[in-house]
Amino acid sequence: MKKSTIEVYTVVKDDGTYLPFFIKHYKKAFPGCKFTIFNNGCTAQVLDLLKDPDCTVISWGPYDEKKLQITKNTCWQHSKADWVIVCDIDEIADINIQDIEELDHNVQVINFQGYHMLSRSMKSIPLEDLTHGVIDNSYNKYIMFRPKFNAVVYQMGAHVAITSGIKSKKIYKLLHYNQSYLEIIQIAKVRHFTYKNIHRVLEDKI
Repeated sequence: MKKSTIEVYTVVKDDGTYLPFFIKHYKKAFPGCKFTIFNNGCTAQVLDLLKDPDCTVISWGPYDEKKLQITKNTCWQHSKADWVIVCDIDEIADINIQDIEELDHNVQVINFQGYHMLSRSMKSIPLEDLTHGVIDNSYNKYIMFRPKFNAVVYQMGAHVAITSGIKSKKIYKLLHYNQSYLEIIQIAKVRHFTYKNIHRVLEDKI
């Protein structure tokens, strides 16, 4: 049986630090998937990693939020893939090709619960070794959908989207890697988590 085809679209807004991790994850989760990367800041060293037939790099120019919104709402519209992923470079969807093949055939949009990934140590550790996170509903984003249904329209910032698509009953994890431990504690205070809650979350893998 033919496997579903997947295309991944992302904008690199910095030096591309997360890009090797991002590419490695999605290649493993969806073997044979294609990438379109809109670049406005990758170093030459990182771009060398993208000399791959599965990666298309497009120069994107100066960053601004309105431009990001337009890009996310249009980049996938001519895709012939069964599914597209439209996400930031620091967002990792905890879903794979097997999960997609097991979905009800009517599903058009994947439901995600967002998590900020945390380190149990104040030291810098490899992204692959981060196994703990705290729930953050602002990352409950519709990043994966069937393009032929034009299922998602992103609002400014792309954290909020309008969709009339049929959503998956199962809720998958969307992991956000772009915050340090100290920054997360500050976010937690603002969003009414407690310091104790943070450490309780760190006791268990997500």
